[in-house]
Amino acid sequence: MADDLPTIAEIKAATAVLSSPDASAKVVRVRDKFAVKFGTRVTFQEGETLKYISNNTAVCTPRVHAIFSEPETEFKYIVMDFIEGQTLQDMWPSLTAADKATISTQLQHAMAELRSLTHLPSI
Repeated sequence: MADDLPTIAEIKAATAVLSSPDASAKVVRVRDKFAVKFGTRVTFQEGETLKYISNNTAVCTPRVHAIFSEPETEFKYIVMDFIEGQTLQDMWPSLTAADKATISTQLQHAMAELRSLTHLPSI
């Protein structure tokens, strides 16, 4: 890994947990820069798919910095940019009908663009 990326020890010691307790993988914030998804249910294909979407569409995704595994635990790690903000789930109740309509249209366009992809990476 590059020198500026978090180490496995740093990831495992992170206390800023971003995922819900019942999630199939853990997501933590490391430093102020990274979000790291890790666990036995994380796949290399998930990280490669994020990179493919970022490189081949206008759909916004976090930048993926690294995808790697830890043989001792069989954990896989996706190190990506941490993006500050509120979740749509948290904001939705306070949005106006016009805001909700705008966001719904944006999501429809993003889904249409994703559905138009003809080649996905294979791992």
